[in-house]
Amino acid sequence: MKKTLFVYLILVVILLSCNKMRNEDHLNDESIKISHNEENNQISYIANVENNILNMNMTIENRSKSFFFNESLKIDPSNENLIADIITENAIKLSEKYSLQTIDKLSYLVMRTINSELNSMSKVDINKIENQGLIMYYSLLKTTKRKITSSFKSSKNTLPLISTVSQGFLLNKTSFIFNEDIDINVPNFIKFINNNPNFSSEVGERILSDVLGCFDEEKITLQDLMNKIELTAMEENSRTKSWWPSGSAHGCCGNYSGPCYYGHPICYIHDVMCITCTPRWFCFSGCVPDAQLQETIEISELQDNKVSDAIFQF
Repeated sequence: MKKTLFVYLILVVILLSCNKMRNEDHLNDESIKISHNEENNQISYIANVENNILNMNMTIENRSKSFFFNESLKIDPSNENLIADIITENAIKLSEKYSLQTIDKLSYLVMRTINSELNSMSKVDINKIENQGLIMYYSLLKTTKRKITSSFKSSKNTLPLISTVSQGFLLNKTSFIFNEDIDINVPNFIKFINNNPNFSSEVGERILSDVLGCFDEEKITLQDLMNKIELTAMEENSRTKSWWPSGSAHGCCGNYSGPCYYGHPICYIHDVMCITCTPRWFCFSGCVPDAQLQETIEISELQDNKVSDAIFQF
């Protein structure tokens, strides 16, 4: 019991330290303005931090006047739960204003802006909370889509809309994203684990493959997978940290010799997602491509630089 409590306290300290470093480094009074043209659309994004509050506005104007998007957000970046709550609350409001088709178009345009503008930045600049706010708008639109879609499926007993900030963001390993924003192709992920010895040599990979095999659906969200992993760990009375005992293993949150001090499924998933360090805005500039990846992997006959795209989709 004492050992379990000690490990839990270490995890809490790690998460709090990462959040503190992110917030202290990037809560400044600098204003950021991004303007991007995409397919006859003008995307404008402005953000600044004042009194530790991130103030943002995004406008997307279609030149043929088929739609106009203008939304402001105020977020306290130091509290990930409040970030999720505010984005979710605004998504519910947007679901009453826009059609599913328009939301799909808007999210596409925002992602194109992210890929164009953030990919050219350094890790320091990408990691600035003002620039991370651009990705928060993408999550806002994806959450709006989930709300509209869920309303179609269950008009009477609508389930509460839940958004989960990725632990990769909390650990300062990735950009901001909701777990619900990331889709996983289950068969392709299983094939990847089975066909890559470098990514299937630890206990964690075998358990992860078994967990993936429990899904009947071909496509799930990252949060679906994390929920199932947590349930599996509870049922087996197992700690995910022990699934990756080596410090150099994929799944250990770090890369060093000796035993792993902190392992987590999200770190394994991050290593697979960033196997070729793309997209750069998500994987950060310090990412190193995996040197031991097979040149050809039997996933839809795709080459290695397309593997992560075959498994994960934003």
